[in-house]
Amino acid sequence: MNISEIVGFMPKRGDFDYEYDNEAELFLAEMEFNDDDKPEEVDIKNKILEIYNVRLDERIKRKNFVIERDMLDLKKQNTLDRIRSKEEREIHNLLKIFSRFNTPDDHDKLVQGIYREKVLRQKIEELRHYKKIGLKTFEEVEHYLQEKKKKDDAFQKK
Repeated sequence: MNISEIVGFMPKRGDFDYEYDNEAELFLAEMEFNDDDKPEEVDIKNKILEIYNVRLDERIKRKNFVIERDMLDLKKQNTLDRIRSKEEREIHNLLKIFSRFNTPDDHDKLVQGIYREKVLRQKIEELRHYKKIGLKTFEEVEHYLQEKKKKDDAFQKK
């Protein structure tokens, strides 16, 4: 089965089987402009057409966003997911909704920045733990970790 068929995208037409706001045309299906329409009726029908055009613009914007960001290329997306660590994937998936507000490069920088912040916070907490138990130098921390590893190995053997 072709990837395009899975996501319902028809590349030669440049359309999806199911578009965003797929029911937008229903409001126009029975509408007709007649010569005997009152000016208020014409105004209402014109407003409906304006609303429909806004909905179509949003549909086009979303379709272009998906196509421009290569979100239809599942192989590429899966490869990128395999490259990322578990934490990076989680952050990336949480921040996907914000990608429409940034360029792809800016969004990647945002994700990387938040991931780096998470890593730094974890390191700070680790260092606070060492300080709390009375370790003041990196040599003491190394010694503590070696002793802890020996105890863990001894416990594992029992």
